[in-house]
Formats: sequence, structure tokens, C-alpha cells
Amino acid sequence: MEELLKATGQTAFPVAVAAFLLVRMESRMEALTRAIGELQAILTRGCLLGGGPIREATGEAPPRSVRGEGG
Repeated sequence: MEELLKATGQTAFPVAVAAFLLVRMESRMEALTRAIGELQAILTRGCLLGGGPIREATGEAPPRSVRGEGG
């Protein structure tokens, strides 16, 4: 009986800490997942629209057309 209590006492603390950390990290993981989704949407819109939002944020000029330049 004493051995059972001792074994339970030795494993209960690590299990409790692991459960606490899993619960706490879940909300952070959800927030990061949302942020990644938002960034993906911004990048997709930027690629489809010629880099508009991305270029505005970085201050880059749009690329020049290669065809129109005398050559």
C-alpha cells in the first residue's frame, strides 16, 4: 500500500504539470493558427493583385514591364 502511494505521489506532480501546460498552450496555439491564416490571406491577396499590400508595407516600387522597354 505504501509503495502504491509513493508511486502515485511521484507521478501525480508531472502529470499535473503536463496537463496545466497543455491547457495553457492550447489558447496560444489557436491564436498563432489564426495569425498564420490572416498572413496567408494577406500574402495571397498581394500575389493576386501584383503585390499591392506587400509593396505598400515595404515601400517597394512595382516591377517594370520587360516587354515595354526598348530592346
